Amino acid sequence: MRFLLDQNVSPKVTASLRSLGHDAVDTRDLGLQRARDTTLWQRAGAEGRMLISFDRGFSDLRHYPGGFGPGLIVLRLTRAASAVVNARLADLLQRFSAEQIQGCLITITDTRIRFRRKPTVEGL
Repeated sequence: MRFLLDQNVSPKVTASLRSLGHDAVDTRDLGLQRARDTTLWQRAGAEGRMLISFDRGFSDLRHYPGGFGPGLIVLRLTRAASAVVNARLADLLQRFSAEQIQGCLITITDTRIRFRRKPTVEGL
């Protein structure tokens, strides 16, 4: 899978995803560490990357009326230590296929993984 990690996620998480065989880039790798959320979202979409962030603003569904693009993972963990984040992401990636994950808004807490799929219009 392809991921873009926000500046609030440790580079150790990027390295861990790469070690698992994923194409992961960090905003620092791209010189985007001070970029606005909209810029990161657009970059992730243009490159077909799921965005991973601790920024709770990304979980506001009003920003995604047409869906979640390639996907979004919002981390809502009590500890932001890279070991904790790596374990929770590894759990997600082991339990669910790329097809199940892509295009979703996924919120990861200490105990749960919650999926929101692309909004659908009834009757179409």
